[in-house]
Amino acid sequence: MRRALHTLRNSGAGRLARNVPSLIKLCASPSVPAERKRACLAFYAGGEGVRRLFATLPRSGFHYLALMIDVALDLKGGGSGAYTYDGGEFHSAGGRHDVALDWRWKLGRLTYAPVEPYIFHSHMPYYRNTCWALPAMRTVVMVRNVWDAMESLMAYHAVRPDEYDAFLAGRRRAGEGPDFPFSFQEFVRFFDSWGAVLGRRGVMALRYEDLIADPVAEATRVAALWDLEIPGDCIERAVELCSKDRMKAHLQAAGVAATPRVRFDRTRLDLTPRQADYVRRHLRRGRYGDFGYALDP
Repeated sequence: MRRALHTLRNSGAGRLARNVPSLIKLCASPSVPAERKRACLAFYAGGEGVRRLFATLPRSGFHYLALMIDVALDLKGGGSGAYTYDGGEFHSAGGRHDVALDWRWKLGRLTYAPVEPYIFHSHMPYYRNTCWALPAMRTVVMVRNVWDAMESLMAYHAVRPDEYDAFLAGRRRAGEGPDFPFSFQEFVRFFDSWGAVLGRRGVMALRYEDLIADPVAEATRVAALWDLEIPGDCIERAVELCSKDRMKAHLQAAGVAATPRVRFDRTRLDLTPRQADYVRRHLRRGRYGDFGYALDP
C-alpha cells in the first residue's frame, strides 16, 4: 500500500493535482505582474529546457559537492578556482550554478544570480517538486546513511533529547521554537519517492559515503551525467581546493570559528532502544534498502 501510494503521488496526475492549487493562486494574484506569471508558468511547464537536477537528502553533502562543481567549472573556464565564505555560505569566484527547482524563481526573489550552466536542486520528495519536466531530468539522487543524516540534522537544528519523539513522528515542535524543517518522516518520504524512480534512465544514486571515500570518481560521474564536459584535471584540482582543511582555512580567513554548513566534529545521537526500533520499522517498510543501506547504523 505504501509503495502504491508513492507511485500514485509520483505520477503526472498526482503531481499535477498537488501543483494546480498553487498555480491557480499565482494566476489569480493581483500583485504579480502578467509577465512574471507567464515566466512562472513557462518554467513550470518546461524548466527552461534545463535537464540537470540535484535531488539531495538534507545533510548529505549538497553544499560540499555543489561548491566542488562550481569550482571545477570555474577552473574549466580558465578561472583560479578561488572561493570565499560570506553570509553563511561558500561562494565560488566563477559564480553559483545551482538554483531551486521551483517556478517561484521567476518571481525574482533569489538572493543571488545563478550562472550557466544551470543545475537545479531540490531537497523535496519526488512528487513535491513544482516542475512538469521533472521526469525528463538527468537526476543525481544524493543520500546518506539515515542515522548519520538524522544526527547531523538534529545537531544543526539543536533538537533536544526531549524532542526526539516529536522529531521522529513528524509532530510540531513544542515551545517557542519553530517547527522541524525536515523530520524523520520527511527522510522516509524522500527515500520512498526517489527510490521509486531509481530504475529510470538518467537517474543516478550517489551515496555521501562514496563521495567522501572517492570524491574525484563521484564528481566525475556527476559531471558526465550532466554533460558538463569538465576535464579530469579540473575535477582533481577542485577536490583538492574543497577539502575540509581548505574549507576550514576559508572560515578562519573570514573570522568564523565554524559553520553548520560543514561539520568538523561529531555528536552522537542518544536514541532510546524504543526510538531506534521505531526508526528501523519505518525504514524496513520503505525503499531505504534500495540505496544499499542496512537497517542498523
